[in-house]
Amino acid sequence: MQPIALQIIDECKKAYGELTERVVEVPFLFKHIRKVKTLDVGSLESSLAFYLHREGYDVTAVDIRQPHTTVKLPPQFYVCDVRKMPFPDEMFEQVICISTLEHIGLRAYGLENLQNYLFDANGDFRALEEMRRVTRVSGNMIITVPYGKVAGEGFYWQRVYTKERIQKLLELECMAYTNLDTEFFMLHEPTKEWIDVTEDRASKTVSSGIVKAICCLSIEGVF
Repeated sequence: MQPIALQIIDECKKAYGELTERVVEVPFLFKHIRKVKTLDVGSLESSLAFYLHREGYDVTAVDIRQPHTTVKLPPQFYVCDVRKMPFPDEMFEQVICISTLEHIGLRAYGLENLQNYLFDANGDFRALEEMRRVTRVSGNMIITVPYGKVAGEGFYWQRVYTKERIQKLLELECMAYTNLDTEFFMLHEPTKEWIDVTEDRASKTVSSGIVKAICCLSIEGVF
């Protein structure tokens, strides 16, 4: 694994504990990431964009919240709602959205306290449409989301995705692409390790406050 990936994972473990899903999301990211003009969506819960910038990536970071002192950010940081970003069409060759799409439009991370924040159960659809708008033709998108079943009242702050909702996202009119790589991971409770699994096994995993299964997507050659 690349040193930068190990550094990001180590920082996330310190922030979220040893069981964070970043231990598999970050390697998936570096399996597919290209050194092109990149947008990182939802940048205030890790220093991913900062480390990419330090490694020579041309990266712009966005988050709907004001920055705080506990996270490092690249020079190009914008406070904006990803459902309506201040960028022209096809500005980026690559968009990264790690463990963020599931919160957009919901009451998470204090978003309910933001003035004029728009609650929307389908905010992830609006966000994906906007992310596609700013992605160049032939560009790629790397997205990770919780996967499986929801226990209790988890929906108010994050979505847990199913095969059907992922399919609906990919079938949006704007989402034509040439290649799709999808991988699934789950937390193996006996060993406290994240392992790669089939979609069927991930779909049966129950998540509520703690994510216990994820879907990672690399959507390549959008047009």
